[in-house]
Amino acid sequence: MTWPATATDQNSMFMDDQKNIYVSCYGTLGMFNSGLLRIKNGETEFDPDYQFVMNNTPISGEANKLNYLSSIVYHQGNKVYGVANLPAYFSDPTAPDYFNDRFNQPVEIDLEAKTIKALPLPRSNGYGVVVGIYDNQVVFGLATDTDTGFYVYTPASGTASQQAVVSVTGYPYKFYQFK
Repeated sequence: MTWPATATDQNSMFMDDQKNIYVSCYGTLGMFNSGLLRIKNGETEFDPDYQFVMNNTPISGEANKLNYLSSIVYHQGNKVYGVANLPAYFSDPTAPDYFNDRFNQPVEIDLEAKTIKALPLPRSNGYGVVVGIYDNQVVFGLATDTDTGFYVYTPASGTASQQAVVSVTGYPYKFYQFK
């Protein structure tokens, strides 16, 4: 199952710098394998040599594995940024508290190396999970233990805001830069 154009994540299909098309597959929200499939530039079928099964991939800087990505965005240089759903942080695995549990971790994904790295940002609940690009920064909408709003990660320096740079009432739902 994929969400190529839903109200929650319009970025689950994207094109990289080489014009390859990627489709984020959610594996029935983590019940089955989730990850990325690719259609090479100029082709019309999925690339049989490329599949990135993310729920089998260790996350650098995080002890637990993801079951799917709640939100993703392609940046540049084969890097994708997203919010990984980590069920190990559910207070009750059979009935998660989507408001109070903090189980969504911002991550960086390398499409070529097929690696995932936790970013130095706090985990969010199930409703504050959005990611977008603003110039050369990645903006994460998060509902953390201390703040609800938009956090910034700068890939060039590897630095992240320690609190929301813009706080919001309610939950951050969308982020888009108009050019």
